[in-house]
Order: sequence, then C-alpha cells, then structure tokens
Amino acid sequence: MELTDPDAVHLLYDSGHALYGGADPLSLLRKHYDRIAYVHLKDVRPDRLAEERVVGSDFVTCIRKGVFTVPGDGCIDFEPIIGELVERNYSGWALLEGEQDPEEHPAREYAERAVRYLSDIIERKERRSDDQNTVSR
Repeated sequence: MELTDPDAVHLLYDSGHALYGGADPLSLLRKHYDRIAYVHLKDVRPDRLAEERVVGSDFVTCIRKGVFTVPGDGCIDFEPIIGELVERNYSGWALLEGEQDPEEHPAREYAERAVRYLSDIIERKERRSDDQNTVSR
C-alpha cells in the first residue's frame, strides 16, 4: 500500500480474507482504514481452515470446502471490528458475505442470523456510548 497513490488506489477490506491470509482482521482495518473503499464482513470456520491448510488447498477449494461463513458463525470477533467502524463513523458500503454452499448453508437463514448478530453488536455499542455520555454529563 505504501507504494501506491492513496488518491488512486483503495482497499476492499474483507475480514475473512484477512484472517485467511494470516493477518489480524482488526489490526488490518486499523492500519489501512483511510484507504478502505468498502467492507466485506465475512467469518472463518477455523476447523475447516486448518483441515484445508494441512492438505494444501488453494483459495477456491477453501471456498468450496466451507472455510468461509457469515459473521457470527466462525472464529472472528466482530465486536471490535464493528466498534472500530462505528467509532470512526464509517459510512460506506458494508456487505454481508459468506462464500459458502447454499445447499449446505441456506443463504437466507445464515444471512438473517448474521444480521441479528451484527445488529446486537451495534446496539450494545450504541448503549455503551449512551451510558458514557450520561455519566460524563
């Protein structure tokens, strides 16, 4: 990123791809926040990722084998990620993404579950913010 023009090159932040690639998703978000154009919220099933790494599967095979899933169904802690986006007043696109077989993981069911999970995080964050504002008055 340091070798690119920040006015010409932006970043698609993907929490699942960050973890898959060996990065800490929250650290990556913080490091490159000013370059983020939009966000993909995706989780990872750590047991399936470990299995696919043992056999040396490529990225597309990992998708087919169910390594990725929607937020709240894997190992990524989305509370600090969502908190960071809220605190910085992120107003761009944020997409819910699973990259998983809909026959095995029905899309609507998983999307509804993920929306509830993320909504709960946002509501808790807003309540804490309201509580802090009340205390500081």
